[in-house]
Amino acid sequence: MELTVNLTPELRLEQALKEKGIENVSDVTKLIVAGTLGKDDFRYIGKKMGETLQELDMGDAVLEKNTIRAKTFYQPCGLTAITIPDSVDSMNPKAFNDCPNLHAITIRPNSKHPGALSDNGVLFNKDKTKLLYCPLGRKGDYIIPDSVVRIGESAFGGCSGLTSVTIPNSVTEIEMDAFKYCSGLISITIPESVIYIGDTVFYSCSGLLSIDVHPDNPNYASVDGVLFNKDKTKLLAFPGGLKSNYFIPNSVTAIGESAFSYCQLTSLTIPDSVTEIHRLGFWYCENLTSINFSRSIVKIDFLYSFDNISEIRVHPDNPKYAAEDGVMFNKNKTVLLFCPRKRLNYKQQTESGNSYTIPDSVIKIRKYAICGRLTSIVIPKSVISVSSWEDDFDYYSVTVHPDNPFYASENGKLIDK
Repeated sequence: MELTVNLTPELRLEQALKEKGIENVSDVTKLIVAGTLGKDDFRYIGKKMGETLQELDMGDAVLEKNTIRAKTFYQPCGLTAITIPDSVDSMNPKAFNDCPNLHAITIRPNSKHPGALSDNGVLFNKDKTKLLYCPLGRKGDYIIPDSVVRIGESAFGGCSGLTSVTIPNSVTEIEMDAFKYCSGLISITIPESVIYIGDTVFYSCSGLLSIDVHPDNPNYASVDGVLFNKDKTKLLAFPGGLKSNYFIPNSVTAIGESAFSYCQLTSLTIPDSVTEIHRLGFWYCENLTSINFSRSIVKIDFLYSFDNISEIRVHPDNPKYAAEDGVMFNKNKTVLLFCPRKRLNYKQQTESGNSYTIPDSVIKIRKYAICGRLTSIVIPKSVISVSSWEDDFDYYSVTVHPDNPFYASENGKLIDK
């Protein structure tokens, strides 16, 4: 059912629907709103019409403060198309992040919005040189207009139904998270014109099989569908859909931020040429059970870098790091650096098998170090510094050696002495 309502400060949406004789608001699939539309009206739409309302035309409506804020539309949201009020002069694209079926956002030509317009349901800046936001419900192929020079941060983020995006040779910048969570994306080609690609652009693109780069691109290259900088010294992104074993080329010295995040590899060989691994490097590699670090790796950002790996091994000649029982330490094992989340597998354990006793050599526990699937941790008397987040040990039963001068345990919780 299509319905038109004209709201005033005194007549809110709920009452207007009653005056129209609407007994079941779920019968309204298209709503055209004029007049004053307030936050209570949006709340009513979300709670009472969220799952069934498909089209919302607010072109002639006036919003409070003429702005659309983040989370204006929240789950459940069944909207497939929305028309933005002409009066709106400020809009946060995150307002639509809970609208998984939305495939078209319309800004009418006479809109007062100074910084945005729409074309074929996609949002751009006013001169159409920057693509701001593609609705989450878009499916199939999408060709970016050749007026675009920048793809904005998270512009296609979460568009899981897209299988192909064509980037024209006009684009010079792809900002961070631009294609994040595009799980349906199969392949993508970076044109010659692109000179900047932000971090985590292809984060969790679980269906991506190939990232190709035009051979004349001055800053980037690809080998076997894997993205590198031009001289192939830094591995930037590994396609999330590739499942074969992978040997990192010997030219590579650094593994970039989130380079292998959410990858489906079962085996990975890191050559001696690699000296650095950036944050989130191997985040959520569900099938990668272990990782071997060569003697050459001397810089690792541990923040969630190996969160789903079960075992870390380090070459004995590595000058900076060491490993014991799958856990990583500094060279002399005085600092506990990282305990992999999957170090212990619940299905293969006895009742007492999921406890970890920190070695007596350790004097410091690094922040974010304890991420293992543990039920209990034993801290030796040698530990004098725990640089963990506030609730780091709240998930485990902690036992502290009674002779530890700085820490104790009470009812299984870590406390200061």
